[in-house]
Amino acid sequence: MSNKYLEKLFIDIKFKDRHKALEIIENVSDKSIFSTPLLEYKNATALIYACDKNMSDVALALIATGQSNPAHHDNKGNTALIWACYNNMSKVALALIATGQSNPMQIDECGATALIRTCENNMTDVAMALIATGQSNPAQTTNKGNTALIRACQNKMTDVALALIATGQSNLMQKNNDGYSALMVATENNMQNVVHRLTYIYDKIEEKIKSINVYDPITDPYEENTLTTTDFLYKNELESKKPFIVKNFDRYIGNYLKLTKLFHECVPSETRASRIIQPERPLEDGRKFIKLIGRGGATILCLRPSWFNSENIPEPKIFEAVKVGVVEQIISDDIAYRGANRVSGDHCNLTAPVDVYELISVNENTFAENSASAIGGKRKQTKKRRNKKQKKQSKYRK
Repeated sequence: MSNKYLEKLFIDIKFKDRHKALEIIENVSDKSIFSTPLLEYKNATALIYACDKNMSDVALALIATGQSNPAHHDNKGNTALIWACYNNMSKVALALIATGQSNPMQIDECGATALIRTCENNMTDVAMALIATGQSNPAQTTNKGNTALIRACQNKMTDVALALIATGQSNLMQKNNDGYSALMVATENNMQNVVHRLTYIYDKIEEKIKSINVYDPITDPYEENTLTTTDFLYKNELESKKPFIVKNFDRYIGNYLKLTKLFHECVPSETRASRIIQPERPLEDGRKFIKLIGRGGATILCLRPSWFNSENIPEPKIFEAVKVGVVEQIISDDIAYRGANRVSGDHCNLTAPVDVYELISVNENTFAENSASAIGGKRKQTKKRRNKKQKKQSKYRK
């Protein structure tokens, strides 16, 4: 009977019969059925389908049940939040974000996040709410090379653009398939505050890039060590392997990124008293890692970056490896879900704890450094202004 109600709800949404759809949502006693996706509708839930069909009142009624499964995505990667932002349904989008379960990092088949969709539709309030979650993935690029920042600049969304820059994660130097960067678009649209901020950060990043010595004469097998960082990143002979640079142990190591192996954190079952977990199985809530191999043979274990398996690595493809802890048990992705016992390769029983690093983009570091200095300068000015004001008041009192 419950499935019949759910199927009827989908049909009512399909034909945009709001009255009947709302009646079902109100009268069905087992509201958990609304969390169930239907395969014949591209594995969408009723909430996703309502947002797809731009039926705000139905979507809000489903959200209000508390059992609409807002984190779910259909076969094309669409969540209810992505559809709500695509269709400019601001009230629904804000309600979804408020649930804390809207899965804002999800990417659709076009490579877009909900944040990118909001910037395409000039939805300032929703964009700011998404940025505030800290989970909106500002670095994501679409299949056409656009970021949320580029889209915000195209629509002259100054406040959103500045907020995106402030995250330090907005892939500032990315150019879309038409060759436009956020700075170029902001300049064209006369967004002076955005242009000023981007230009300042670009200059600082350029200074860092010029200071990098990619080649190490001791470990580098190449005889030619006069190539620049730009040559290494964009004119190398292995372009298909996605080159990037990582700073480790006070020097920069050139790496060719092959995002082919993923590692899972796991622990032996005897350390998990509450339930039995086979040692060769990854923890459900465990961290995930990738390994980086430098041109000199140096290997480091890093937390999986947000751009894992992406075609676009955040520009300018320069990262600092910052130690964030250690891991004692890992298992490689290619054997993690086999039923057989471990036989070879990287597996749970490491001989010693291994250091774990996080890849921090030069964009983020540059922004953080200059934000700190800017805040310090502002505080000094404020204090100076306050002292001046106090002296003036004292003079009048006399």
